[in-house]
Amino acid sequence: MASEDHKLLANNIKTVHKHLRGKVLLGENVEDVWKNHLENIEVLDEYAKSMEELATKYWLNQDNSRIGWILNQIDRYFWHGGIDSEYLKDVKIAKKKGEVIEISENVVTAERLKVLDVGSCYNPFSACDRLDVLPMDIAPANSEVFKCDFLQVKIDEASVLENKIITSLGKESFQVVIFCLLLEYLPTPHQRWQCVRKAAQLLREDGLLCIVTPDSSHMGRNSLQLKSWRQGLGLLGLSKVSYEKSQHFHGLVYRKPRKLLQHLISRETEQVVGGDRNDLFYIPQDFSTTIDEEKCENVELTEEERETIKDSFFELPEFV
Repeated sequence: MASEDHKLLANNIKTVHKHLRGKVLLGENVEDVWKNHLENIEVLDEYAKSMEELATKYWLNQDNSRIGWILNQIDRYFWHGGIDSEYLKDVKIAKKKGEVIEISENVVTAERLKVLDVGSCYNPFSACDRLDVLPMDIAPANSEVFKCDFLQVKIDEASVLENKIITSLGKESFQVVIFCLLLEYLPTPHQRWQCVRKAAQLLREDGLLCIVTPDSSHMGRNSLQLKSWRQGLGLLGLSKVSYEKSQHFHGLVYRKPRKLLQHLISRETEQVVGGDRNDLFYIPQDFSTTIDEEKCENVELTEEERETIKDSFFELPEFV
């Protein structure tokens, strides 16, 4: 049972999100809404403090740890055979499409990975010695985090950082990009699409995009939302590495394969999606500011039902 302090902190976060979405739903220009939000220092600072306290005080146990989940995914992929398994999947995907690709053998992962943590808040991944983290946020909670609006930052030949502000990020310069509780902050699907597309541009080949988005309801409740996210990721040529629904969040890990695979994945996803792409990366709250996540029904699914939902994700290609 959440304490009163826990509820207050969570409400501070949800109120900011609802306020932004409410303005957009009332017809205000989304760019103006976002610009005004970035200028509201008092709200940004309060949000950052609430998020840091929630994460460091209430989300530290293993069941709730978004940070621990992401670290496990990175470790498994880069240092415990995950990348080799993905190469085998690449060969099978290409073969189905009449293409032949060679398997990369004896892949050596660097001792330290270049990581971009977008919406970092307080730089929670800094404790991991194997990650060279560039933490960024529109409202840093401490001096370790660089100030930057990911929606507006330029992608250039190299990253430019000065006086704890990021003015550009180097194209294909990161092995991991992390969106932990980031996308739902943005009030429109198009802004989320912009962020994910930019992440794909920043990733090196074989790099990972790790996404965590909150959801305390049962696994199947928001399957259509996750389907739209997977479609968007597929259109960008990204390939699914793993998906997990925990008690309180969805975790998605996608990789940027070689260019041929990107093309094959994007082309097949286009055949499924068609021309209607306006609501890719939507969340249920986009259509209302009154959704109370605490009141979502909590239905226990059997293990078989969980596996069915996880594996099928409706009629999307297997690599999406």
